[in-house]
Amino acid sequence: PVRTLTLTTLDGTALLSLTNPALDTEHPLTIPSDPTLALLLSLPWETPATTNFLRLVLEPEQRDSRQTLLHAPEDLKQHAIEFTWEDQ
Repeated sequence: PVRTLTLTTLDGTALLSLTNPALDTEHPLTIPSDPTLALLLSLPWETPATTNFLRLVLEPEQRDSRQTLLHAPEDLKQHAIEFTWEDQ
């Protein structure tokens, strides 16, 4: 599990900030309608230096869902992730 999870846009706008989120949880958030979404992810693990994984799934209205799976054995600080919907 993670202690906190923060998603921000590249310009620093906070989209999501959670403290002690459940292992499998859903949270609504508003994302821009641009064809590319670049985010910065920050999270400290409860047990760093072990095998930690995070699956992040976006399911925006009127678009196909996108996901990423991260293997992060250490805390993530401002880790860049990107989702694209170029064909929509």
